[in-house]
Amino acid sequence: MDIENYILEIMELGERLQNHPNVHLVNFNIVEQNDPESIDELSQKLAFDLPTTVTDFYKTVNSIQIRWVRKDNPDYEPDMYDTEGWFNPIEGDGLIYDGIINILPFEDVFFGEWNVLKNLAEVEESINVNNRQVTYKEFYSHIYPFDIWNDIQSSAFYVDNNADFLVLTTFFHSEDYHQSVITDFESYLEMILHTNGMHNGKYKYYKNYNNEYKVVKTPRSFWTKNNVVDLDSLPETF
Repeated sequence: MDIENYILEIMELGERLQNHPNVHLVNFNIVEQNDPESIDELSQKLAFDLPTTVTDFYKTVNSIQIRWVRKDNPDYEPDMYDTEGWFNPIEGDGLIYDGIINILPFEDVFFGEWNVLKNLAEVEESINVNNRQVTYKEFYSHIYPFDIWNDIQSSAFYVDNNADFLVLTTFFHSEDYHQSVITDFESYLEMILHTNGMHNGKYKYYKNYNNEYKVVKTPRSFWTKNNVVDLDSLPETF
């Protein structure tokens, strides 16, 4: 599907959340890209080629932030959320009632100072990623976080030595990407659309793939009426 249609559907998602009686929408910000040509200029400074899906995405929007929580969350407190600062998701079982899409600007993703990842790149060990054995240095020096859900869970772009451009999602520690689910960018956009960005929805469809190191693709045809995350139903606990 065309990237502009994905962004349009994300906007429609935000509007549905805004109008849903059982949802407290903390933030709904889609920042348009004012200088599309800058994405081409910045891309040329990278040591690898970006897929057109990624460059087209960032030529259209600078960043996306949709943060929400269900009002039937047993730990819900209407005044506990800071609309200007960092969204502090409810911990424990309450986390399944939260939803967040927090896609960072292009410059932050590919030119940000990810110090934790730099430190991990110095570890003299190797790991299996996408059925390939790579060193920590090779792995962590090619990771670019782009969707930060909280201080534990996030998703990142990964470019391996074969120029495969992948998306890694971790549910354990934000820096522990070698335990990630592996997918592609379009599948990732489909996932956040059909789960409404809800934490339990993301985990529901990725939980069985963790540590298998296979690329998991969930195109539009994967999503049916029976497997989307319904805002009108209580979240399942996994």
